Amino acid sequence: MARDAAKRFREQIASGGEIPYDIQESGDGSPLPQYTPLTERFIREHAPLLRELDSFGAACAAIEAAELASPYLAESGLDAPPDPRRRAELAGVVFLCRLWQDSTDFSLDADRLRTAVAEIEAGGDAGAGEIEVVVPLRGLRMEANRLELATATIVRADTVDVPAEARAPEASGGAGWEPTFLAIATVPAQPEIFGDDEGDDPGTRSVEAFRTLITTLRLFKEGGVALGSHAWTRVAGGRWRRVATGDGRPRPGGYRLADLGPMSMLDDLNRVSRPAKG
Repeated sequence: MARDAAKRFREQIASGGEIPYDIQESGDGSPLPQYTPLTERFIREHAPLLRELDSFGAACAAIEAAELASPYLAESGLDAPPDPRRRAELAGVVFLCRLWQDSTDFSLDADRLRTAVAEIEAGGDAGAGEIEVVVPLRGLRMEANRLELATATIVRADTVDVPAEARAPEASGGAGWEPTFLAIATVPAQPEIFGDDEGDDPGTRSVEAFRTLITTLRLFKEGGVALGSHAWTRVAGGRWRRVATGDGRPRPGGYRLADLGPMSMLDDLNRVSRPAKG
């Protein structure tokens, strides 16, 4: 994407386009003014050209699929649009602005590129004191590859970067030709979030975050669904470790989420997960 965007921007310069400059006093006593290139403004003004690039669309789709767009925009002080495509495209434009910030040309510098990539990837890392938890869901089948819920995200295992053991059909008790689905969440590591027993292992405590998800699915419709026998956890992007969930096999018959429409399914499932008032 960066290579193709650089070529397109250079073509604009060659055809008469100009990078605007901000003129300021030097501040060091020199009578000569200081010229600061407003390269980011140039990129934003020519952002519609990026949509013509296949690599821009592919890169933005990857950013959104990896759930990096929203945290990256938030870190940049920008509001994330609710529409996934607009959110991803804005993240792609901001990435290019960071890549060529204060630059007078559109050359590809390896150090600049590494820094810009590291900044956007940092949005997907769990923070200090947070635990990432991945657990296979036994018996679950659904047509969508991803479903965002209030308590966790359900995702097809072959679309995310998780331990190979977690992706294996054996982890969910499914057949080799059936996709494995995972529940994924990031939860606080503080013991007080889960109770007063500070002797509990944080990884074991974090698995409890998925009990509500299973209860929600069972209340939403009939069928056999349960957590896998093991979950995988890591703290702040560290090394994955396996912990036992203590869950047994689900009831026979499996559990299928049919395509009920993205909004109706999400609303109904999240409504079931909320505690009743009164």
